[in-house]
Amino acid sequence: HLTSAFAVVPRKRRVPRALIAAAVLVVVAVMSFLIYRNTKTPALDPNYIVILPFNVRNTDTTLRQGLVDVLSEGTNGQGWVKTVPPSTYLRNWKDNADEGTAARLGKRTGAALAVYGTAEPIGADSVSVVAMIVDVAHDRPLGVRIAHTGAKRNLSSLGDALVKGVLKELDKWKPIGAFRTTWIEEA
Repeated sequence: HLTSAFAVVPRKRRVPRALIAAAVLVVVAVMSFLIYRNTKTPALDPNYIVILPFNVRNTDTTLRQGLVDVLSEGTNGQGWVKTVPPSTYLRNWKDNADEGTAARLGKRTGAALAVYGTAEPIGADSVSVVAMIVDVAHDRPLGVRIAHTGAKRNLSSLGDALVKGVLKELDKWKPIGAFRTTWIEEA
């Protein structure tokens, strides 16, 4: 049994600790980059606005999305104004609209401005709509509250008045009439 005592046992090869540390560091760096890249918010475009679904209190709930459609169609393409397509965020929208959610949605969609508001009944046959515009980049309201009241049976004129009020406030922020589109910018 003397030969077994002197038998050569193969040694396990050890991986240097520095190599293991370097591999772990590379994996952590790659994971951090991927996480950062996927969570980075887009740059805010000063020509884009996002219109949140309106809070509707004790009145026709179709106003929630209906006012988004009216404002989006009425403001999009007016001078410099471009609206974020509502189809990109409406399907998943479950929040109440307020200044904070408006700013978050604006940052998520890359819009420098966000519009939110409330619709509620006044008496049996009228609706009051109040809209606010948020400067997303500075997390603050832009301008004044835009308020209009109209008959429930004539919501199109209420929508038109709301569009005019929003455009008037946007014009104070950046003149709408001074902007002319060209075929190059529309491409």
